[in-house]
Amino acid sequence: MLALNASSAIDITAMHRSNCVRRVLFFAIIAVYPVFAQSNNQPQTAQLGTASHDVLCSNGFSSFDTKFATGVSVSVGSVKSAGLATRHCEAKLQWGKHELVIEPDAAQLDIDLLGANLGLGSPVFALQIKKYELDSLMKYQIYSLANPPKLLRTITGGDFFLAADTDLDGRIEIWTHDAGAVNDFEGIPLSALDFAPTVVLRFEQQRLVDVGSEFPAHFDGQIALLRARLDAQQLSDFKHSDGKLSPLTFAIPADKFHSLRATKIQVLEIVWCYLYSGREHEAWQALAEMWPPADFERIQTSIRDARARGIRSQVEEVSPGFSRFHITKHALVYDRVTDNGQEHQLRMDGQSPKEDHMRIFEVDTNPEPILLRRPPPPAATTAFLNTEVVLNLVIDAAGKVRSAKMEGKPDQALLDATADWKFIPGFKDGVPVACRLRFGVTPYQ
Repeated sequence: MLALNASSAIDITAMHRSNCVRRVLFFAIIAVYPVFAQSNNQPQTAQLGTASHDVLCSNGFSSFDTKFATGVSVSVGSVKSAGLATRHCEAKLQWGKHELVIEPDAAQLDIDLLGANLGLGSPVFALQIKKYELDSLMKYQIYSLANPPKLLRTITGGDFFLAADTDLDGRIEIWTHDAGAVNDFEGIPLSALDFAPTVVLRFEQQRLVDVGSEFPAHFDGQIALLRARLDAQQLSDFKHSDGKLSPLTFAIPADKFHSLRATKIQVLEIVWCYLYSGREHEAWQALAEMWPPADFERIQTSIRDARARGIRSQVEEVSPGFSRFHITKHALVYDRVTDNGQEHQLRMDGQSPKEDHMRIFEVDTNPEPILLRRPPPPAATTAFLNTEVVLNLVIDAAGKVRSAKMEGKPDQALLDATADWKFIPGFKDGVPVACRLRFGVTPYQ
């Protein structure tokens, strides 16, 4: 059971029922969520967004404990500073009589993966860490859950990390932003950007690979939004500026300066989208079209240098834009939902196939909740508190909710909240897999 979170959020715990419906009890409050975007006939990509994200333990509130099948116990929770009333978050792994304290004194700790297979030789536990509340970046640490556990990899420079089986093909990508590389770039703080450049990572043969070029649709969506917002006159004004926009050397009215800087930011974001999706030629072409010509070489060098110092410096390989190891991507979703005594394999869209002769696939263990929260209802009436709603979820091999459908009248706030839910994934023959789960939700006071 998840502990009460005092950060104005609704936490959820789950318990088994004989008919495979999980009943969930809400007892606290929250607000902002990462989102999985879905489009017809396109792979789902993880949209990190730009708002703050919910985390498991923040400022010493909320906790989670479990023991994995390998005998390793995972604990993330609150701890008080010695002699002080200040509360912090602590994470540790325990096995037998041994204990490994991962982080004893952090402002925020969040479990991103537990039991998932990243291709590193064993199930993993991935924890993201914000040491101090005012930090803009998080550290992502990946531990083996083998007995004894050990640190496998640390990734730094991202503002938030979200691992997902993006194509539901069993491979897990780690989505983040190259926030450290572009923070204060050209004197522009991270908070002034619409978003920092998206980075997509995956382990292949235990090597960390930049696979952003395999997800052009994600970047094209961002480019389309940015181009639609560009004002032709403001872009023309920017192209006739010096590009640097230094207030000391470029004396113009404040409103004019802010307009030029906003345009500059949009141009940089468009260039980054092309660059981080593996389209360097298009990136420099866009830069040449929109940047002051006299400043082109300087800014191009600055962009290259900043990227080289960022997360790219931590990868061993860059994807050419297609998968060498999984040419044919096949989405297989396992099912434990009964329908007149029959169980069905699901397609990627979560629908049961029509072929009656198709073999039935069943998971050995259902997903187990790690972090389940939702915003409070607009009015907690007596009828609401006594009403149970049922969700049909598709949960991927990383333990993330890929689709959610509600039986009966939809509650959009609840459906939106599922995008931030995290699970220990379901397992088949010891391997984490995508599966469908029927989940009962009951408000509780």
